[in-house]
Amino acid sequence: MAEFFAEYGTTTLTHATSRVALSRAFDNPVVIAVANTANGADWFTVEVAEVGSSYIDLRLEEGPGGDGWHAAERVSWLVVEAGTWTMAGGIRIQAGATAARDLNLDPARNTPVSFDGFTGDPVVLHQVQGETDGYVRSRWRPDSDDPASGGDIYLDNHVYEPNDPLRAPVGYVAISDDSFGGTGDGSYLRSWHADQGTVGFTDVTDYTLENDFEIPAIFASIDSLVDVESVEAIITGVQQDSFQRRIGEDPAAGGDGVNGGDGVSLLALGTAGDMLVGDEVGGSDVMAKVGWYRIPSILSGTQDLFFDGNLTNSVFFAEPLVSKDSGQVRILRLDKDTPHSAHTLTMQNLPGTGPMNPFRDYTFNTMTVDIGTWQLSDGRKMQVGTTDVGGGSLSVGVDIEFDLDFAAPPALFLMVQTTHGADWVIARYRDVTVDGATLFLQEAEGSDGWHASEVVGWMAVETGVGSWDGFDFDVRTGVVVDQPDDGLDVEWTHGPAANAFTLAQLANFNGQDPVALVDEGTSGGFAYDLFEDRSGDSETDHLPESISFFGLQTPAMRDYDNRSLNSYYLTAEEVLI
Repeated sequence: MAEFFAEYGTTTLTHATSRVALSRAFDNPVVIAVANTANGADWFTVEVAEVGSSYIDLRLEEGPGGDGWHAAERVSWLVVEAGTWTMAGGIRIQAGATAARDLNLDPARNTPVSFDGFTGDPVVLHQVQGETDGYVRSRWRPDSDDPASGGDIYLDNHVYEPNDPLRAPVGYVAISDDSFGGTGDGSYLRSWHADQGTVGFTDVTDYTLENDFEIPAIFASIDSLVDVESVEAIITGVQQDSFQRRIGEDPAAGGDGVNGGDGVSLLALGTAGDMLVGDEVGGSDVMAKVGWYRIPSILSGTQDLFFDGNLTNSVFFAEPLVSKDSGQVRILRLDKDTPHSAHTLTMQNLPGTGPMNPFRDYTFNTMTVDIGTWQLSDGRKMQVGTTDVGGGSLSVGVDIEFDLDFAAPPALFLMVQTTHGADWVIARYRDVTVDGATLFLQEAEGSDGWHASEVVGWMAVETGVGSWDGFDFDVRTGVVVDQPDDGLDVEWTHGPAANAFTLAQLANFNGQDPVALVDEGTSGGFAYDLFEDRSGDSETDHLPESISFFGLQTPAMRDYDNRSLNSYYLTAEEVLI
């Protein structure tokens, strides 16, 4: 049965932030907002300042050449639930969000987006989601060989802040090309491409709409990367059956004022209605994404992460959880208390180990996985959840219970998801069984034994060797690591170790002194060391600890030449309990 999945309308905006109340609540909204007038003289764009489940905050953002004040403009807005949908007449819509990088810093550092089920080159609308520090827009480049399969998203920020290594979340909405049909509420939708040759700002293209439209909401996005100079599609003259479109290069960009042939994606929605209805595409759900991140030295150990719009209620894991550099041990701290899937990841040193190396980049694998109970493609079971731990004495643990019937104790992986307490802290567990485990927080030596309540994400995975969406993988638990700095080699037989995604986790709580797991790495596998906290004393003797290990053989996620990030989606069937 068809269900509501999108809402749209028009509003009037100025430079002041204005809140648009939505009539329905969204779980994971993606927002597109486009001006349909050009009343003000200064160059501007529509900024999506904040996104909530039942509201969006919008405003007009002028470029540095403006005075910060802008005349009122009519703006069309569209909010789509992330996912893939089909409407009457076979119209297909896919929406999501992902992190993007600044185009000017390195054009090769693309952020890939994959589409599924389109038979031709889809119309693609895209926009930065959330407030940014500066005047930022997004750019789209379709796959040159198969545009129906997806493309790359970039940030267009290089005009004003060429040395700022910006990352920001970008939302995208892909729609079947050359579509025309009802929206389910008595109104109409039309989508199409507008390819063009070289044009200047004064070149105006007129469009005629079917008579079925009342005054429409018009959306437009540049949908190619032919000319890298800053450019935007400008919509004016909107009437019931027509509108005008221009291509404008930002006057502050220092360009020639003539665009070299970029295309435009266009969408018209009749404003007699305010919603889109359709059927969600079923089958195995996209529920996980593995990838690779780099924290550049220029960012002083802090990096913004943006959880993908295809994932609706996620837990984040990173490997290595700890890195060692000249005797300094660092953990990755995640702050998930920020809005709309934008999270800050910070490297935090053990007390007394010194500052970060300001000239070193730090790299790590990541996994984002939706909360729930899952069955993987080879039948393996997995459960993902969160629980509050701490808020008092560190000696008091919190029990979690598994909903799945594991035949043997699963491999369990943990990561603290919040930064409610500032002290160095990691998550540990003991007494894992087929039914559950007990979770603890552990601070550095010399702490007062108390810590604020933190949200701990956990993932329990059935052990063994298997295949997940065609990728070989290996899940183990109970592998023993002896004394610190002795090293434990984990042999990897599925392919080049450099291509593998890995997680590792201390799987018990034998030694009471704080201890960290360090991935030293080898050419043919992985080598893990225990590194005991030395901030309180120099003693390093430690009882043997066991680890849980998760390895997934993927195509190369890392490209050290251009520092690109590759990522892969994974699917599973939800297990209803």
